[in-house]
Amino acid sequence: MRCNALLEQVARAHAADMAARDYVGYVTPEGKGMNDLVRQAGYALPDTYSAAPGANQVAAIAVGHESAASAWAGLIDPDQGDDLRNHLLGLTPFFARQIDYGIGYVADPDSTHDYYWVIVTAEPVRWPAGLERPESVLGPGLAPQIERVVIYTP
Repeated sequence: MRCNALLEQVARAHAADMAARDYVGYVTPEGKGMNDLVRQAGYALPDTYSAAPGANQVAAIAVGHESAASAWAGLIDPDQGDDLRNHLLGLTPFFARQIDYGIGYVADPDSTHDYYWVIVTAEPVRWPAGLERPESVLGPGLAPQIERVVIYTP
């Protein structure tokens, strides 16, 4: 995966917006979805990504977690369902192609949830030279092996 400055900017801005305006969601109070926010920042999403108002095929949100490790564990917890886990671990072909990412974090003790984490991932329109675009994912009964995840915060 590759850290992308535009996706990082979107993730940070959305985390800050949620904290400042006291909401949690993939859609702003004005009805802008995460796909919209990513496109508005200048990141070109593939044509296959939805342009519907409020669409989100790129973001995962965790709130109330003081540490990155706790936020990550909550997001990929199988007991919480498969949607975020499939997204963040790239367990479907669609999400396996999302190799660009940005992470935003805001701590605001005056907000409802104190800590806001946003992870934005996306598939590049122009695939990097030398990398093969995944068309399939892990077979049945196989699980990804992740040694560690490091999230740096300011």
